[in-house]
Amino acid sequence: MRSIIKVPYYYFESALPPEMCNTIIELGKQKIQEDATINTDKSIDEKMRKGQVAWIKDAWLQQMIASYVARANSEAGWNFVINDREHIQFATYENGAFYDYHRDCNIDSEKYRKLSISVQLSDFSTYSGGHLLLKNFWGNTNLPMDEGVFKQGTIIVFPSILLHTITPITKGTRHSLVQWFSGPDFI
Repeated sequence: MRSIIKVPYYYFESALPPEMCNTIIELGKQKIQEDATINTDKSIDEKMRKGQVAWIKDAWLQQMIASYVARANSEAGWNFVINDREHIQFATYENGAFYDYHRDCNIDSEKYRKLSISVQLSDFSTYSGGHLLLKNFWGNTNLPMDEGVFKQGTIIVFPSILLHTITPITKGTRHSLVQWFSGPDFI
């Protein structure tokens, strides 16, 4: 766990060009949008999370994201054993939408999520709020976030055990991709 304390997140600044981000946004908009849920029971709790999601299963996008996750896992020094991944979630946050602090892993889940990924699709200048914030390993302090994390096309990878949030949107629309990579329990 020392590696999580030393490197709580790893990112690839502006890895995707704006044209690709716009293509992915259009792809996501074509999918069936549903109210965002929480927990393994897929409950809706607008005090915890408000927004829309759709699911993307396109192989080319799955493979591209997986390559960044593998790189981050190695270069950050986490070296987690990863042997599965879930479908990509296309998230839309509009005025008032948010996701309160939460962890992406749950000991009751069938799969043990180890790494979470967020891809910033929208140009940060087109909306206000909607910041991805992470807390430290102990969950008591927000981590300083590098400015590059918020740039369009940036891919950020972080251990799923870390508390994180998307702050409320106050203007415009934020689109992002989220995916989770899992593996066997830590030994």
